[in-house]
Amino acid sequence: MDQAAIAELTSYPLTKFHKGDNILPFDDNENATPYVYYMIEGHAMRQVTTIAGEEIFFEEYHPGKTVYALLGPYLLYAATIMPANVNAMVALTDVTAHQLTAIEFDAFLDRHPEVMKELLRRLTSEYTTLMNNFVAKQKGQAAPRVAGFILERANEIDGRLIFSRCCSVSDIARFLGMHRITANKIILALRHAGAIAYNDDNVLEILDPELLEDFAQGIRKIDYKK
Repeated sequence: MDQAAIAELTSYPLTKFHKGDNILPFDDNENATPYVYYMIEGHAMRQVTTIAGEEIFFEEYHPGKTVYALLGPYLLYAATIMPANVNAMVALTDVTAHQLTAIEFDAFLDRHPEVMKELLRRLTSEYTTLMNNFVAKQKGQAAPRVAGFILERANEIDGRLIFSRCCSVSDIARFLGMHRITANKIILALRHAGAIAYNDDNVLEILDPELLEDFAQGIRKIDYKK
């Protein structure tokens, strides 16, 4: 997003959420909250609850100058077809954000059409990720999915590739729709292979991105079921 868009977003009132809060609650009539948020501090994840009651985390949101800092635009427009027990936006840490009403956000998009294009690109990316995960799950490709997930969510910090600090093994399992024990075994196997390791801050670090990419692409196989 450009400076003009960010300047406008930061002109709206501030609000705060505590760790564990559902940022986008639904009311008793399954109508979404009429707000969109521009996050400036904290981290959040989109959560879906399956019919069986399984919680799946499938997208991470963080502060910045991109649409990844906007919370709620998709749910806002899809509220009429998404029931209350399906969607949630969970604060992984305390969150501070600027709050826009639905009307204000619509007007904002009219003034900044490039943001709408960014939102559409992100929506397409999320859809592609979900479809890839679905196909991989159907094929039973658990290890490549974990390896790819770690690669996709790693950030370069001081010349090192660091995996998201807010994403635990349980979160990885929820993201990918697998059991926590399976995710933990795969991460252990990737560590033994020398692709990743826990650093001194107890955060996953990618030691060999090319090797991890090979595992993600299925070029190399990893036996985690020993």
